[in-house]
Amino acid sequence: MRSNKLKQALKEGGTVICVGPGVPSPELVEFLGHLGFDCIFIDAEHGVIGVERAQEMVRAADAVGIGSLTRVPKNDPAVILGYLETGTGGILVPHVNTADEVRQIMQAVKYSPLGIRGAHSGTRAANYGVTQSGAEYFDQANRETMVAAMIEEVAALENLNEILQVPGLDLCLIGPGDLAMSMGYPGQPDHPEVQAQVDLAVHKICAAGVAAGTVAADGEGVRRLFERGFQLALVSALRLLVVGARQLLAQARTEKSVTPGSP
Repeated sequence: MRSNKLKQALKEGGTVICVGPGVPSPELVEFLGHLGFDCIFIDAEHGVIGVERAQEMVRAADAVGIGSLTRVPKNDPAVILGYLETGTGGILVPHVNTADEVRQIMQAVKYSPLGIRGAHSGTRAANYGVTQSGAEYFDQANRETMVAAMIEEVAALENLNEILQVPGLDLCLIGPGDLAMSMGYPGQPDHPEVQAQVDLAVHKICAAGVAAGTVAADGEGVRRLFERGFQLALVSALRLLVVGARQLLAQARTEKSVTPGSP
């Protein structure tokens, strides 16, 4: 099993920039890795990424030496197991609202004696059983695999203190879009009321010794997140493409542009 550079960086108090490709493309993962991003965000909750495609994307991330974090569709042990066996560096579960739900995630992610994950040392996550014994792999997997929870509803904020007390939780990723929806401000993640709750949440998360993450639109947004105490900033590759493409088209189609056929 590979060492988890992403988990180690967060544990040491470092900051990381994670990018979501937005499409199920291993080639794009490689491209983004070569650009210098710290990790790839594989989103199996939204979109069409299944276990097989997720594994190819994790393999691409490994090939360029960056971390991977996979958001699974739901908090279900069978679903989580499939994505774990791709070799992803971490599992992120959406809509986590209680400490009991975090404990359920722990049970699904961890091997005995910490959990009930099914034992199999012949998967990609275990290097197919070639490089270490099963016992060595199970122990390392329990230490290296990240456990992350999405905090994105009012109920999660109300139960945040209890959530943060569950041992083994590595990262809380705040979802401002769903949080805004839950608070009655649909489509307004930057609403002052929403951001005030985000600030309270990140303060609690950091005080508990857990890494905090959330989304950013651009480089300035990433910088501001780090100043607020977040350690992980998640950006969208498709948004970067949209911004760059619109800028190019706007520059190319100004009134001063040369019209076709002109000398």
